[in-house]
Amino acid sequence: MKKEKPTSWLLYKPPLRLSYGTHHSKAMLLVYSSGVRVVVHTANLIYVDWNNKTQGLWMQDFPVKEQNDIGKTSPFEDDLVEYLKALEWSGCNVTLPQIGDVKINAAYFRRFDYSSASVRLVASVPGYHKGAELKKWGHMKLRTILQEECFGNEFQGSPLVYQFSSLGSLDEKWMMELASSMCSGSTWDNQPLGPGSVQIIWPTVEDVRCSIEGYAAGNAIPSPQKNVEKEFLKKYWAHWQANHTGRCRAMPHIKTYARYNGQELAWFLLTSSNLSKAAWGALQKNGSQLMIRSYEGNVPGNHRSHLVTLCWQGEKCRESTSTEIVTLPVPYRLPPPPYTSEDVPWSWDRQYRKPDVYGEVWPRSVKLYTNQ
Repeated sequence: MKKEKPTSWLLYKPPLRLSYGTHHSKAMLLVYSSGVRVVVHTANLIYVDWNNKTQGLWMQDFPVKEQNDIGKTSPFEDDLVEYLKALEWSGCNVTLPQIGDVKINAAYFRRFDYSSASVRLVASVPGYHKGAELKKWGHMKLRTILQEECFGNEFQGSPLVYQFSSLGSLDEKWMMELASSMCSGSTWDNQPLGPGSVQIIWPTVEDVRCSIEGYAAGNAIPSPQKNVEKEFLKKYWAHWQANHTGRCRAMPHIKTYARYNGQELAWFLLTSSNLSKAAWGALQKNGSQLMIRSYEGNVPGNHRSHLVTLCWQGEKCRESTSTEIVTLPVPYRLPPPPYTSEDVPWSWDRQYRKPDVYGEVWPRSVKLYTNQ
């Protein structure tokens, strides 16, 4: 990367305080004279990610603050700036068109007005977090945000879906811990939403074999047998089925988590976080400490809008309510069909001798198109 990067690029490697962690967040902050565009996405900056796979992207533009609003903050602003500070990047001096010489660092992004943000930022930062930091990152931050919100009664006990592209080494205790966060929130009459059934959308071997990349798509679904074939996971498996969006054969690198009822969504999270303790964090010391290994970035959709999928059949305009109906392009079918007894979840360290759509078997040498 250092040899091939454009001369205008500056590379920075955030500190990784714990082993096996990574900087996994994927985002862009595009500064203009009139404001900033914040983009959170799931694709790496390589050709194959943007051209061959199912990905997700959220973005919103924010203007420069009016003089009277300087000093005022908003939840999204605090989320963003606190994450940028956690990266420990000292910043850089640049010359921007129509602006002039400025120092870009975490504090620089306080000059924009994020009060119209349609989402919150739920980030993960490596470290052992306790005290005031316990609920600032990872799944505990999501738990805190959901606990402050109210949802329709139809979401009490409703199902959840986890969809991602890499599976960590998990156990049932941690799955319950994560579900406690995902199931937080109350109904409008102050009743807890409570637990709901969880399904995990994960491609089968046949999905990968018949995909537009063939077995090569499995390179970006990098989970070994020892993680995938745990007995307790069998009850969660559900199909990647995306006929309505034409994405069945474009294997998912997108990562999403959602609570839903039919084609209505209580909330929808677009994220870089796979299903792992490293990404979401794991509670330690009787729940007084959260251990996170990786940097991640997540944006949960705002429930104050009426969130629906592309398959929703309701009326787009309803005079009886002022709630905005927002259609989210959820790429997969809800509810996802569960695996049958014949389905085998993909793991990338097994051998597959049935030829794929290109006549290849697995494993094989695969070219990643990083230079295109």
